[in-house]
Amino acid sequence: IVRTRNISCLKDGKTIDMPIKGHVSFRGKNGIKGEVVMRNGKILGWAWGAGFVDGIGQGMERASQPAVGLGATAAYGAGDVLKMGIGGGASKAAQTLSDYYIKRAEQYHPVIPIGAGNEVTVVFQDGFQLKT
Repeated sequence: IVRTRNISCLKDGKTIDMPIKGHVSFRGKNGIKGEVVMRNGKILGWAWGAGFVDGIGQGMERASQPAVGLGATAAYGAGDVLKMGIGGGASKAAQTLSDYYIKRAEQYHPVIPIGAGNEVTVVFQDGFQLKT
């Protein structure tokens, strides 16, 4: 249902903005037809991409660690440290980006797009006077 909140107009050169109670009627029925649309799909796609990069970064970080037997120690070379740094940095940045996109997607609400040119009737539930 589409509800009214305020009415804004000019009367005798003065601006009026006041709350009103009412709703919109379409062809004699409350509300107006439309399909519910979620517009967070693109953001969820970006979150998926960031998560994918996070996984690649974690894989790079783990792959650069030399495997040794029990009780043995391994020395890291400059190349290993560089790969671990790149992998860890990419992983952390991508995880942060993914979390950001998920939080943004949670803020989106479904909308009902209504095409222009639909004739509707505004029904006022209470009487009111325009006061300047």
